[in-house]
Amino acid sequence: MPTLHYLTVPTLTSGLQTLKHVITKATTNTPSTLDISKLPEMRLAPDMLTFKTQIQIACSEAHKILFRLGKANPSGATGELPSFFPAFKDNETTVEDLVSRIDATIKDLDACKEGDLRDENVKVDLKLGPLQTQMTGTDYVLGYILPDFFFHLQTAYCILRMNGVEIGKKDYLQAFMSKTVSL
Repeated sequence: MPTLHYLTVPTLTSGLQTLKHVITKATTNTPSTLDISKLPEMRLAPDMLTFKTQIQIACSEAHKILFRLGKANPSGATGELPSFFPAFKDNETTVEDLVSRIDATIKDLDACKEGDLRDENVKVDLKLGPLQTQMTGTDYVLGYILPDFFFHLQTAYCILRMNGVEIGKKDYLQAFMSKTVSL
């Protein structure tokens, strides 16, 4: 079975590189219908979270791996390891701030090497609102972290598409496939 590091760190890094790529594309080829300064507060629907919150959560999911499964201490984080996930400020207000948060998260993931994460049998206590459960590291990664990360990655992508940014499947897959295919 692949290690938790193999399942998470490269995948989360590629996803964050994808976010940075599509945001960069939005800022360098901004459609006339998009006010880039308003992008952080845009959302797909009134009852959904904002673009900036999608980015913040995607970055937080990556940091949760480092805290709940590992020995790493992400930059800007406070608190004891690994018993709980510390609160980050989530004070980004501009697109530039969001890109900086992505860069800092990628840097923290890059610092996590094979062997820095505990094995798949580690127990993770998870609280989601009133639900409290305990999962193995593998179940936590495959059943919660990766699906939630991809949900927020895709939602941010869709907010950009909805606002006329010319991005497509190639832009989404580029970072994931760059080691095996030249897109």
